[in-house]
Amino acid sequence: MHDLSVRSPVIAAFGHPANLETFTLRLPPALAAAQPDAVRVRVAIPVQMLPSSQPVPVRFWLQDSTSDSLTDAMVAALSSHTEQAPAIVVVTDPLPVSWYMDSHQGERALEHFALELLLPKIQQRFGVSLGGQGSSIEGIHLSAYGALYLGLKYPHLFGRITAIQPVMMAAGAEVPMERITPWVWMRRNQQQLQHSCITLVISQRNNAFNQAITACHQDLQRAQIPHHFVQFTTERPAEPTVSTSHLLLDSAI
Repeated sequence: MHDLSVRSPVIAAFGHPANLETFTLRLPPALAAAQPDAVRVRVAIPVQMLPSSQPVPVRFWLQDSTSDSLTDAMVAALSSHTEQAPAIVVVTDPLPVSWYMDSHQGERALEHFALELLLPKIQQRFGVSLGGQGSSIEGIHLSAYGALYLGLKYPHLFGRITAIQPVMMAAGAEVPMERITPWVWMRRNQQQLQHSCITLVISQRNNAFNQAITACHQDLQRAQIPHHFVQFTTERPAEPTVSTSHLLLDSAI
């Protein structure tokens, strides 16, 4: 199911050196239809890990097909620039459709890719346990929707969710609430999500999806689910990018 991994030399990132390990997950035919048959995964492993008696934080960054790909240095930077540094950071290469949820027809089983291939591989290879606020799922644009969807649906796996300018639609006459899956799982898992750390990021200059993101924020408020709602002001970048978002979030939260 996967190729042998390759580990690169140490990359210095914000004073916390990390090794970068790269491997390829080969998708079985049931998952590979209408999408690549293999996905590259990069994992930043801090050189100085926490004591073995403590759980190792894990950050899953889902790349977006419409944004620039993270460089190796950015992947290593995500490992050290976090509230729970040092952390293992898992970055998947962008998929053609970055929603990270299964299509109704089943030809793009991206949720199954994450749950049945990616997560077990990381748990087996690095001996980590998922769950609680030590494991986070994050994304930008299309993949931010995926991070929100997976995080709200599986709060026992991802205790932290960060969705940066997610591409999502507000519910309305033409889009029934039941079809907007993040809202569905928000209601179903309301009790479990009380213990999650959720961050929604909105850009004031990019308002194409701001109505839906604001509606998601308001629904979280009504459900009394703790979360952060971060709005980038005009003094900050007009459009949050993967190279700046983790730096800005640290100062905003």
